Amino acid sequence: MPQVESIKGVGTALEQTLAEIRDRQILIDADRHGQVDVLTMPPVSVELIEKGFSNAADIPTRALVDADRHVQTDVLSTANPPHLDVALSTRASETTLNAIKMQTDKLTFDDLNRLKVLIESLPNPSNLDIALSTRASETTLAAIKNALASVGTDKFRTTIVDALPEGTNVIGSVNAIKSGTWNIDNLLNPHPVKLTPEDRLLNANQYSGTFAPTAAGSTTIISAVSGKVIRVCDFSLWNSGTADVGVRLYFGTSGKNLFKGKLAPKTGIVKSFVRPWESNAGDSLVLYLDAAGTVDYCVGAVQA
Repeated sequence: MPQVESIKGVGTALEQTLAEIRDRQILIDADRHGQVDVLTMPPVSVELIEKGFSNAADIPTRALVDADRHVQTDVLSTANPPHLDVALSTRASETTLNAIKMQTDKLTFDDLNRLKVLIESLPNPSNLDIALSTRASETTLAAIKNALASVGTDKFRTTIVDALPEGTNVIGSVNAIKSGTWNIDNLLNPHPVKLTPEDRLLNANQYSGTFAPTAAGSTTIISAVSGKVIRVCDFSLWNSGTADVGVRLYFGTSGKNLFKGKLAPKTGIVKSFVRPWESNAGDSLVLYLDAAGTVDYCVGAVQA
């Protein structure tokens, strides 16, 4: 049984080794810590399972610590971070920031976070060159507003208090008596005459001339004026030619005839209206001949 003998041999050798260890003594200190002779101790290779620090090659390294086991870092050779481009000593100090805070703490805001400002003195803007108290007050403007309250469209309503000065200016007509409106020039006349547009014959202009076309045609005696009417008081037409000719006197736009007929040579027509013949606003007065001929005309009219 060679294998049994071999096992017995190993057991015997192990017992001898243990016996030798029990027979040896080890030095201890007062706290019963074992003392080791490190001068003759052979080198021991220890592999750190958990690495606290390592270098670029991933080799475990040691770090310096202070008395409180804080890791010490060499900052003297550390380059500035990319955005730390000025010395920290040039930045605002705690004292400066605290002084700014003391001033900003004085600011007050309303409920809408708008800053409240107290102005002790404000210089006049460049164009505010007089005192505001010299300008019209609310009372003055209100009085003007009330005075203009009855003003009509594009008109002033006035009350004449003082006597009108003497002069030749015409101011229109005034209410002389309740029975009608009278021209102010006739107030001294015990029997004033009412002035109506058809009575203004003295203001009529005389438009005269000769129209001698070589064929049928027309001529404008009074040109149209925007917004103005033509009031014809009278007219005369005379055929001074040698042949009959058809004549028409009319308002150019509306086509309203004042006269239309045929005039024999060396004959004519004279017409005077009790009430002026009136055109539409912006109309003209035209004379027409239906053939070649010669007609003399004279028209009394007012354009207003």
